[in-house]
Parts: sequence; C-alpha cells; structure tokens
Amino acid sequence: EQKDLEALQSCYDTFVEKVKTGDVIESISSDSAFHLAVAKATKNRTLAVLMRTMDQTLNEGWYASLHAPGRLESSIEEHGRLLQAILNHDQEEASQAMEDHLRNALKDIQHYFGTL
Repeated sequence: EQKDLEALQSCYDTFVEKVKTGDVIESISSDSAFHLAVAKATKNRTLAVLMRTMDQTLNEGWYASLHAPGRLESSIEEHGRLLQAILNHDQEEASQAMEDHLRNALKDIQHYFGTL
C-alpha cells in the first residue's frame, strides 16, 4: 500500500537525520521504528507482533549493538538498500537486503563484544 511505502520512507529519512546529528538515543528509536514499519508493511501479523515484542524486550541489546563502531552508518546503507528493494517491489532483493543487514549487524555486534 502507498501509505506503508510512505511510512517506510519517512522512518528511513528520520533515521538518517538522527544518525547524522549524532543523537544515538533518537537514532535507536528511529531504527526500531523502521524495522516495525517494515514488519507492518509485510501484512504478516505474526512478523509484526514478533517485531513489536522484540522492540519491547530487546531494547538494551539493540541499544548496545548500535554502539558498535560504524553500525549506525552501516545501517543507513543497509536500510536504504532494503527500502529501495521494497519500493521497487523486488521481493528477492528485499529478502537478501534484510538477510545481509541482520548478518552484518550480528557480525559487528560479535566483533564489538569480542566474541568472534
């Protein structure tokens, strides 16, 4: 739906703005909002509930992960790739973009916390 695409674009733009201003708390909040908007746009109720639950229960881990050096900046690029795939209605690229985003975030988190 068009309103879902507009919400995704708005969340992405806010995320980029907050990262560029150096506001980590608001960056994390807008990162979360983007992920929730993606889940909502899928029209998959289970995924939307799962993302909402993760957002509420994993906030500390999410917060810590985004402190990994370069993770916020990498997320801008990764979110942008995912957003573009969604706007292009390219399901395969969207799936790959999200998988790469999660894999890269996990790798950065593991490296940051010294568990590689």
